[in-house]
Formats: sequence, structure tokens, C-alpha cells
Amino acid sequence: MKDQVFLDTSIQVDRIWADASRRESITQILDKFQSKKSSSYVKMEFKRGFLQNIVYFYNILVKAKDFRAIFVKAKKLSPLQFRKMCSLSTALASFFEGSALSVSRTYDGPISDELYSQLESFLRQRIETATTFFEDSLDSITDQTGCFLASKEPIMKGEIFDNVHPRCKKQDIRCGIVSFLIQNKEAFQRVLEVLEATPDLDQEMQKMKNAVEKVLKYHDEIANRTNCWHCGDAIIAIECPSEAKLFTTNKKHFQLLCNAMNKIVISP
Repeated sequence: MKDQVFLDTSIQVDRIWADASRRESITQILDKFQSKKSSSYVKMEFKRGFLQNIVYFYNILVKAKDFRAIFVKAKKLSPLQFRKMCSLSTALASFFEGSALSVSRTYDGPISDELYSQLESFLRQRIETATTFFEDSLDSITDQTGCFLASKEPIMKGEIFDNVHPRCKKQDIRCGIVSFLIQNKEAFQRVLEVLEATPDLDQEMQKMKNAVEKVLKYHDEIANRTNCWHCGDAIIAIECPSEAKLFTTNKKHFQLLCNAMNKIVISP
């Protein structure tokens, strides 16, 4: 019998940006479920993560006005900025694959100019439709955390997108994340116990363990953006309905978290 599936951030990103084969494998799995769900918190991660990096790349491209110049400029970026650009390999792969790129036989201008024009158009269209796709591709979006950043959209100003997100501070709480923590304190405690019992945690999971330990002692600390984001996978695992399967490309992390709550994890 068909049942429910809860999509995490990595799946929603791949549904737009992965290559055709990857997207098709995800679609085949989703077709087995009657109801596709996600959350406003996943929507926030979707926007402030990969989509934000796409916007960053697009703005550099438009300012450079040259397909070649963007890669020359990449060598001068800070390590953080460079990592943002490197994370876009899946998006660039989907641009270059198959019919995503074609040049008319009658075109006799510099190939770099044509590449610039097509890439600019490709990225702009994907950015403009990303949020709509996120919402329309799901049957429901839960809002248990009341994440206000989920409503922030990239806005075109002139030739570039404005995608600056306000900072989350516990002194100026504009969401329901503290209430979410209190209501799900036992689940967070189980997550901490599983993390404490797991040897050789990777860096990301170690940060999560430290953050969960802190917010369980001082609840309002989860309203701090750093702590909240370090708890992100735990929050998503807790949000996932008990009757739904959590769908992710990061099975390694989510399997550990969902084991603590007797929830099922699937991946492409």
C-alpha cells in the first residue's frame, strides 16, 4: 500500500539540480508514495544552502559579463567563497548535459559569449522557479519550527539577485524553534544519547552533538543561528512524521538519527 514520504533538503536540491539520470531515479521512488511531505525548516535549508550558492555564482557571472572571467575570478576568491562555487558542480553538470546546451550552426560569434548567454539564462530561470518548484512538488509542508527565513526569496534588483538573509539571534526570536525544542525535548535527548554512544563521529555530527547538548541545557540557545543549523539534521529527523519514510541522499547521518526515533530512512 502506498504511504507517506518526507523529503529532506538534499532530495529537494537534487530534484532540481542533479543530472537527468539522478532526477529520474528519485522520481521513480517518489512515485511509489501517495503523499509527499516536507517542512518549512527544510525549505529554509534549501534556500540558504545550495540555492544561495547558485545565486552567488549567478551574480558573479553577470557582473563579469564573460564565461571565462568567472573561472579566472574563482582563483581570487576567499576559501569560503571558493567552496561555494565548487559546490555547484551538479548545477553546471545539468547545464552541460544533453540538450541543455546547443549552439546554432549559423552562429559565428565567440563561443564564450554564447556560453555566457546560455548559462546566464539557465541559472536565472532555475533561481526564479526554485521556490515555486519546492512548494508545488509537495502535497504538504509542515511548519513546526515557524522558521521565518523560509519565507525569504531571492529578489532581482537590476541585473543581479539580492539574497541576503537576516541573522537569527536569540535576543530577537522571530520563530517557534524554542517551543519546538521544548515540545520535542525527549526526542532531542534520544538523539544526544545516540550521538554520545557512537564512536568516531565525523566533524558535522560532532558539532551536532555539542549543539544538542547545549540547547538541552539552555533552551533559548537553539534560537542562535549557529546552534540551530548545527542541529538541522536532528530537527528534520524529528519533524518527519512517524508514519512517513524519511527520504535523503545523506543516509549515513539520518540513519543514525532516525534509529533513535524508530523511523525509516530511504535513499536513491
